[in-house]
Amino acid sequence: MGEYQMTLVDRQRIARDTMAFWFDPNAANFEFRAGQHADFVFTHPCMGSESDNSRTFSLASSPHYKEPIMIAIRMRKTAFKSSLKAAALGTKFIVSRPRGTFTQHSLVSPSHSCFLLQHLSQECRFN
Repeated sequence: MGEYQMTLVDRQRIARDTMAFWFDPNAANFEFRAGQHADFVFTHPCMGSESDNSRTFSLASSPHYKEPIMIAIRMRKTAFKSSLKAAALGTKFIVSRPRGTFTQHSLVSPSHSCFLLQHLSQECRFN
């Protein structure tokens, strides 16, 4: 299956300028691996234009706990994020199949460590 319909079921401020959003996959078998991301699309846009109707977010929930699916995002003043924050619980979203990988490469030896800092553009440093 290429996309899933999910329902916004909760939201919470988890840090300054950061919110978590939880989505019910509505009994769909939404399987993903740690480090994957998906596109989230409003089924009915709330603010802005239809071209600003979707965003890609990393999946922050554990793949071992199937429901609900969580994303955590830094809240900047964009039309999409403002719409997401203002959306009523029960709002429907189309979510793409999970894809990508954002985990440490398996060829890096365990004696090396890589730290993800605040800005992903910073270089990882190895011991």
